[in-house]
Amino acid sequence: MNIWLTQIGEQLPLSLDTRKMRTALLADELVQRKHSVVWWASAFDHSSKKFLFDKDKEIFIKKNYSIRILKGKGYCNNVSISRYIDHKIIAEKLYAEICRLQPPDIIVVSMPDHLTAFQAVRYANLKNVPVLVDVRDEWPDIFLTVFPKFLRLTVRRLLKKDFDSTANLLANCQAITSMMESLHQWALNKARRKKRWTDRVYYLGTMPPVDYDVDRISPQVKYLRESTRKRFVLLYIGTFGKHNDPTIMVEAAAEVKKAHKSDYFTFIIAGDGKYHNKIAQKVENFDNVFLPGWVGQNEISFLLSLASVGVIPSTSRRDEFPNKAFTYLSAGIPIVASSGGELKNIVDKFHVGCFYSPNDTTGFVKLINGLVKDPGRLRKMSKNAKNLFEERFHAVKIYSQFADHIENIVACQESVSKVR
Repeated sequence: MNIWLTQIGEQLPLSLDTRKMRTALLADELVQRKHSVVWWASAFDHSSKKFLFDKDKEIFIKKNYSIRILKGKGYCNNVSISRYIDHKIIAEKLYAEICRLQPPDIIVVSMPDHLTAFQAVRYANLKNVPVLVDVRDEWPDIFLTVFPKFLRLTVRRLLKKDFDSTANLLANCQAITSMMESLHQWALNKARRKKRWTDRVYYLGTMPPVDYDVDRISPQVKYLRESTRKRFVLLYIGTFGKHNDPTIMVEAAAEVKKAHKSDYFTFIIAGDGKYHNKIAQKVENFDNVFLPGWVGQNEISFLLSLASVGVIPSTSRRDEFPNKAFTYLSAGIPIVASSGGELKNIVDKFHVGCFYSPNDTTGFVKLINGLVKDPGRLRKMSKNAKNLFEERFHAVKIYSQFADHIENIVACQESVSKVR
């Protein structure tokens, strides 16, 4: 089969050190099955906020697998007019480009963003191509949360076209998938229809940690092996942003310092984002808090090997199941989190971590002190985490099932066409 994927926010698999996410993992599975895959992507890297390419082009990853690069204008902030314009430019380019090509057997469309998703579904309906929309966030609804409540009705009216486009594309696709149940139900509600056999939930999942190459690890990161020995290591990997703010780990470091317990703990905060400079200034007075910056897959594996727990410092009880949760579980690392919803339900059910109230530094410190005093509980949660990952969140299982589903949708479409 000839399969198109659209996704403009993920890191592209351009090097061996890239941590592959949903689209890349699905593409690998489809190519392994001898399908031809074209991934429509952006020239702009969302994580680093830098252009990877200065023009539209096609990159060949391997036989029957290419990435078609489309250049927008770029942006500095995740929530901004510039980002909206960037996505609109790419969406218009996408439609213009795909209209010149032979239609594929199916299109798997990622949403967000809703602008490129709309154009892909528009094309699919015009050409009678089956289209699956994979929903990963509540766009454009999530835009409203940036504004005070008294302004949200006004903003909703201003974005009426975007809300209508999202409802339209979800109502006019053959299948809706998502990476968690609550988000899937949100999408079905937007489409104003009940669940069909084509509508499924496939968790994000991830691959197990790779065996890291110690020779490719920077000296400042490699140093952590000795400095963390016999310590309780709290690890955060991700973006420093509005919804996940690791500042609470620095505040916890200050609390344990006051209690003369600094020698028991090490806090590793890996990544980058909005609050990086603020956190960097705060950690200057601590010798047990480390900011290794944005790390690749090799160094992620190394840091996971050091960690006692993985932290998900949500600033509210929002319903989420972020990539970092699967990363921690893949290494058998218990989760310490403050989010709510599906992640909390699964962590509680399978006993793979524990929770504190959002932004509650005192509660966070009490929790980690309790874990230090109860190594038996920590070992049990670690074992549970590894088992849960192997049973439910291993990428090989998830994306094999996802690929099966895509093949079944195409087969069903072909059967209907023959009857006609």
